[in-house]
Amino acid sequence: MSTTASGTSSSTRKRVLVLVGTEYAHNRAILGGIGDYQDHQGMWEYVFETNVRPDPVRRGGVDGMIVELRDAETHRAVRETPIPVITVAGAPDDDDPIAVTHDNRAVGKMAAAHLADLGLPHLAFVTHADETFTRHRRDGFMQECSRRRLKCYLPPAVFNGSQDEPALAEFLRSLPRPVGVFCSTDRFAFEVARLCKAISIRIPEEMALLGVDDEVEICRLSNPPLSSIDHGSRRVGYEAARLLDRWMATGKRPAGSVVVPPTGVVLRRSTDLLAVDDSEVAAAIRYIRNHPTGALKVSDVLRRLAVSRRSLEIRFHRVLGRTIHEEITRVRMDRARQLLIGTDWSMPHIADACGYAFASQFSNAFKREMGISPVAFRNQFRYRKPKED
Repeated sequence: MSTTASGTSSSTRKRVLVLVGTEYAHNRAILGGIGDYQDHQGMWEYVFETNVRPDPVRRGGVDGMIVELRDAETHRAVRETPIPVITVAGAPDDDDPIAVTHDNRAVGKMAAAHLADLGLPHLAFVTHADETFTRHRRDGFMQECSRRRLKCYLPPAVFNGSQDEPALAEFLRSLPRPVGVFCSTDRFAFEVARLCKAISIRIPEEMALLGVDDEVEICRLSNPPLSSIDHGSRRVGYEAARLLDRWMATGKRPAGSVVVPPTGVVLRRSTDLLAVDDSEVAAAIRYIRNHPTGALKVSDVLRRLAVSRRSLEIRFHRVLGRTIHEEITRVRMDRARQLLIGTDWSMPHIADACGYAFASQFSNAFKREMGISPVAFRNQFRYRKPKED
């Protein structure tokens, strides 16, 4: 499919080819990010192609291109054209061509951290494809497992299609329970959830299941609905448009590619559990996680449970490897990250919502924990969306 669209009749408007498929949610999010940039400051005329192939790249006739890389021929065409090109989605690791990519290793680390923070003693990774992005997600997952000294279970092979269902079922049955399973995509996680039901593995009670892409329709139609990692595709589109705009305006090729970090975990029922044997520790964790917006103190938790601090601290550290105060801080920081990315709230407003009396106190705590100021974090992870008409 090919369409052309323009916003004004300005003779200086650039003509830009957007060669990105629309069959996957993350591709449509990339297009949304390009549209956001256009709403902000774009003066482009678009040539829009959804059938990703090398022909439109070779045909040229535009001032710049944003291209999804899916095959070697399209990659070759991009490298050979003299026209400025920013690649997205399936782009290679090097800087030829210039790319805006997802940080898939960070995606894997985020997945392992989320499952581990549920108190799960066993974690596993499964995939349907042996591709660069799945290998990076696996590597990041394994690195975080290793850092936390958790065993990571990997299947002996990639599971590809219905013919591999018996082997996948055998692997899932072999995993110790309870277990956290990270799937390389939401679509594969959907199939794993369906297979778990067929072989009587209960989600999330026996197996917490997590995917990637936040394909909302697929996640909601799964039984139970799937938790997923939003890996920042809308930001990928925005950054690709920003880089291309600068390149076309200055004639200077960007110094290097851009890697976009994941936005966060979108919680649904497939990871809605707390696998902690100690009932009082579990009660403390639930109380803390249910109060991310107040000025919660360790004394409040102890008062709620009527237990000595020393006893609970010892048991808490044995289960999670951190103190009660560190868990309170971690939950506050999670809440802060969500608000910084997902809202336009002021720093005093966010500080108050996360239990800090002053914006300066919040800023110091955030920088101490995250290694970056709240303002810098917001600028790095998001952009200001235009208001709807």
